[in-house]
Amino acid sequence: MESMKIMHLKIQQKNKPQEIKIVEAVERFIISKWKVKSRREIPFCERSLDLFLKKKNGKFVSVEAKVDAPSKAFKQASRYKYISDYIYVAILENKSNILSNTLAKETGIGLILVKRDSLDRYYARIVKESKKFTVINRCTAEDIYSNCFLERSMNE
Repeated sequence: MESMKIMHLKIQQKNKPQEIKIVEAVERFIISKWKVKSRREIPFCERSLDLFLKKKNGKFVSVEAKVDAPSKAFKQASRYKYISDYIYVAILENKSNILSNTLAKETGIGLILVKRDSLDRYYARIVKESKKFTVINRCTAEDIYSNCFLERSMNE
């Protein structure tokens, strides 16, 4: 059992640099599309929310990024319903994105596919828009978002 945990940790560490590039591509795409402010790696529910954004209209958008493992990504993303008006899963584009499309349709969570070109550049595109979720705790969302800015300004 312990060796399985170590192997899982090694896979996570191996995928982390690529996951960061996915988040960066999504962030560039969304900022250019919606002109929003964003924060990365926000502590939330004993994990971290990969990308948390606030639109000019006050709506919150959460993004969970994964290199692969769409089932895990959608499961993690569903936790953000409490604090997000819109939720997306960003995943590396490949031939097996059929499961990602199916999960997006079933859950209402949006899907962003990220493509890597031959020069190792990453580009994001929305293939399924998120449905509008009802934020259960807007005060918590505001607090999480505000504290991200406060924490960052204190460290600068």
